[in-house]
Amino acid sequence: MKRTDIKAGVIYASRSSYGPPGIVVFLEDGAAGLYERQRHGPGVREVEENKYTKAKRGSGWSETTKGYAAIATRWDAKGDALALLGAIDPARELERFKAGEHPSVEGLEFDIRYTLTDISGLYAEEKAAYDAKEAAEQAARRRKAEADRAASARRRSITEALSAYGITAKDNAAGKIELSLDEAEKLLDKVREAAG
Repeated sequence: MKRTDIKAGVIYASRSSYGPPGIVVFLEDGAAGLYERQRHGPGVREVEENKYTKAKRGSGWSETTKGYAAIATRWDAKGDALALLGAIDPARELERFKAGEHPSVEGLEFDIRYTLTDISGLYAEEKAAYDAKEAAEQAARRRKAEADRAASARRRSITEALSAYGITAKDNAAGKIELSLDEAEKLLDKVREAAG
């Protein structure tokens, strides 16, 4: 997503390597400010953006993360994340963010987003697409499990029928029925008798 497309207070989806998309709300239109946490003491400081200072992940103790002011749900948040984020005023939360305070709504936390490449679009749309994909995958798994059960029942039925004719067959897990050479010869003899 382009930085200029970011709108304050809009609930965006953050792509996840597994599971549903994350939720993030930026506190400024166009992710306008560049911030970093104070090295000593609480709060954050605004950094002038130029060719030397750009949004990027920090590295150890030597360099702090620089990025855009955002707010997201904490991992241990209780309640509906969308309702929690829908209750905020981005301008007021930005002031609290700059002052090093906690968000005004319990269950939320401030974040400095150093990249926008993981922002995949509006949360409602991305979550609906994720849910549809998950439902399709579950339906495919159910169909496969049902087909596997039906094939297993067919193999069991065939081995029982062959057993009634005195032929011992094995139902292997690879979806096949196995006959030893002796049992195959017995089956061939019975086919010849029936044909003759």
